[in-house]
Amino acid sequence: MQSLSQDILTWQRIESAKSETKSKQAKRIVDHLYIYGPTLTGDLCQQTATQNLSAAVAYIKPALEKQGLTVIAELPKPLQRNRFGEVSQSHVWRIERLR
Repeated sequence: MQSLSQDILTWQRIESAKSETKSKQAKRIVDHLYIYGPTLTGDLCQQTATQNLSAAVAYIKPALEKQGLTVIAELPKPLQRNRFGEVSQSHVWRIERLR
């Protein structure tokens, strides 16, 4: 997988994928990730008014993959800690090129 940089071809691929889904939340998620880059789960939920990121991404992921893109969610390194000092399960979400 390759790092994603903002370019017109990538934007066109994202727009093409968005045209294949009716999910407004999925569209907001990929727009946010393209414009702002990797984002923690809580921030992405808040900025896109989405409660279930995984479900929303599942609507658009097949269309993104047809365009050579995908959405990845990974635990951040180093791991984040919550206000209680426990390891957080908050992931970092990003768009990456498959090819």
